Amino acid sequence: MTVFDNVSIGALGNVGHSAWQALIPGRRLGSRKISELTRDALDQVHLSAQAGELAANLSYGRRKYR
Repeated sequence: MTVFDNVSIGALGNVGHSAWQALIPGRRLGSRKISELTRDALDQVHLSAQAGELAANLSYGRRKYR
């Protein structure tokens, strides 16, 4: 999964949905709100530039919030 995808999973709880609900095909789950929350979170931890990278490719230090 990408960095953006990983952070999006965390944003689901902020819009009242569980990760399991996101797995149901055809559900939109407020995707605009989730994307907005995800972008804001990535900006806060200075990972916006790496949003499209695979999370596994981040260094250990970049995976941890400082």
